[in-house]
Amino acid sequence: MSPSPRTWKDDATLPCVMLPPARNAKFFNRDEVINRIEKHFNQPSCQAFRSLTLYGMAGVGKTHVAMKYAQTLSAAQKVSVVLWVEGETEMKVKQSFTDIARRLQLPNYVPHSHDDNRLLLLTTFNDSDASWLIVYDNVDSFEVLHSHWPNSAAKGHALITTRNTTLAYEPAETGIEVSAWDKETGSQFLLHLLSGHISADMLASEAKSALELSERLSGHALALARMGGVIHRRCWTIQELVEVYDRQPEFKHGIGPVWQISFENLNTYSSSLLSIFALCSADKIPQGLLEPEMPESLPKGLEWFADREKLSQAMEELQTLSLIKRDREDHMISVHRLIQTHFRGFLGVEGRRDAHAKASKLLYLAFPQRAPQLQHYWERCSLYVQHIMALKDAFKEDHQQNPEFTACREFCEVATTCERFLLEQHEFQGLQDLCAVNEDALSTLKGEQGLYDMRSSIPSYLGQMYLRSGYHQQGVDCLKRSLNIRVQEENGDEMEVSWAEHNLGEAYVTMGELDTAHYWFKRAAETWKRWAMTKPRGDKPEASPFQQMSMATCLLYMGNIQEARRALEPPLGDYLKTATENWTNAAYATFLLGRIEMIENNLCTAEDHFMQAQNLWLSRDTARTSYFNGACMYRMGCCALDQGKVEAAIKHITDALVVTNIHKNYMVGEHARCLYKLSQAVYQDVGKEMEAETMLQEAETLYFSRRGGRKGAPTEQDYDGLVHLRWR
Repeated sequence: MSPSPRTWKDDATLPCVMLPPARNAKFFNRDEVINRIEKHFNQPSCQAFRSLTLYGMAGVGKTHVAMKYAQTLSAAQKVSVVLWVEGETEMKVKQSFTDIARRLQLPNYVPHSHDDNRLLLLTTFNDSDASWLIVYDNVDSFEVLHSHWPNSAAKGHALITTRNTTLAYEPAETGIEVSAWDKETGSQFLLHLLSGHISADMLASEAKSALELSERLSGHALALARMGGVIHRRCWTIQELVEVYDRQPEFKHGIGPVWQISFENLNTYSSSLLSIFALCSADKIPQGLLEPEMPESLPKGLEWFADREKLSQAMEELQTLSLIKRDREDHMISVHRLIQTHFRGFLGVEGRRDAHAKASKLLYLAFPQRAPQLQHYWERCSLYVQHIMALKDAFKEDHQQNPEFTACREFCEVATTCERFLLEQHEFQGLQDLCAVNEDALSTLKGEQGLYDMRSSIPSYLGQMYLRSGYHQQGVDCLKRSLNIRVQEENGDEMEVSWAEHNLGEAYVTMGELDTAHYWFKRAAETWKRWAMTKPRGDKPEASPFQQMSMATCLLYMGNIQEARRALEPPLGDYLKTATENWTNAAYATFLLGRIEMIENNLCTAEDHFMQAQNLWLSRDTARTSYFNGACMYRMGCCALDQGKVEAAIKHITDALVVTNIHKNYMVGEHARCLYKLSQAVYQDVGKEMEAETMLQEAETLYFSRRGGRKGAPTEQDYDGLVHLRWR
């Protein structure tokens, strides 16, 4: 498999400059740092790829220096491509790469597949003849970006901004410290900021006051910029602001009073708006979050958002005070992390609880709400997922410090839907953390009714995650807990109970306990039928096509092949008729038909079905790195090998291995079986026996990492036993 790499020169619209909006348009006194950056990148080197880290304390202007350097290069036409990556978390890095692929309009860009877009860009970094610079901004650790870092064959430059000095040595070649200004330079910066708003005569008389303020703020660029915004908005002199600063009894010197003064000067609307931004992720807050499709659904306390004039004025005030920035082109809002931290502290516990509730309710309105086919909304989910995760972190921090801190129902609702999205995207680390926090949040909803669905969904998603990761017993335990919660609900939804029983059946098929699985599938079908016969009858189907397909899978592995074929016919027919909407299930059903033909040794027919399943999948989900696409290529390779077509088998399984290698930390079974089967194919290629043996040893190591203990050599059936039934 190949993401079909192309060069920017051939396929992208150049030049392309992706930079965040400037927090302050007036660049000041960092020419020495710019010169040192230029000197590093211009010095002769045997490597085409060069890298550098800008490090220093928060708020001293590292990002601004990186932006100025990038703007200078672009203006001088020294680079054709300037790219910007938000590097605070791995999720943000992934989303940035997807945004870059979209902006460059690269072939094979996939809106919802971060893995495809990462491979596409990293390959293009190596192949492109165009000159490029990529900036990784606000990186806390190398672990966040290591899988998105260009390799030594890349032909461009990378710049990191960070508070972490170790990034100057790994992965970058070297680093430059961006330090706070001395008091004289800081005072000059403040006067420079105010030069367009205060007369020259007044500025001259304010030099001493500017020096005093700069000394109190330790020459901190961000703090000085905030004070400049307050002076401008309040029509104060610098001396008047110094007097206000000195009246803050809880502070002596330092930047603490800066935030107090800025925040106390906000009106009610601006303060309410900033409280929401302070709880979201710092970057790329969609303006659409503030503008729901149905204004009448705005939560209590935010009804004024429907008044565009008030909302515009509140945004303008925050921008004037340099508390936020807004990108006019993509309608995204950003706020400095320091401002978020200090404003959350300024709000106090009750203020943070109120802000968390408001932000949760807005995200609840923006995020798809329990959509039956969530894959149709993956791109929209990607816009908001990092902000839900930020709310998760905020609740986690407050709840740990104060167990009485409570969540609102909307937070739990949107977190539950987000859990499903993370499961479908195989973002397992984020899923585990969100589930744990959501469970804590649900426990704070005292006296709330109708929580069974959310309480049951958490162990259900975790159980499915464990099954896909090869931890089958943990998966079964979670799914049992999910079912137990469902059946405890008085007059509960029997359709949901049926799905919980079905999920348990899937778990037992995956574990190989087929009789137990068959029992649970039969029980799920009976529960479904009872639900279907309840009033109002409506157009409820008497059986679930998806559950019928799962039963067919169970029958196949029990050896009841013809019965499995008959059980598959109704859902396969239904899904193929509606493949435009149900492309995932149509692909799954066609794949299962291929497995039936393969087990009956109809290898050519089976291979055709696997190819048809792949085409159905890729007709809507163009992500070639998806697990199911990898499974289709693997099975095509198996069919080819069993027919003696060794070269074709090696190609198909190697393509599948590209997919499984991306996800091998979680999807161990898929990667292990690809290595095992590829070793069998390569053994038949004379002279490559050692290569095949290495693959086999790696496959066995992976297998025993899940099964524990070394007892004999695993068979092909053993490797399949690690793989979830849906792509087995």
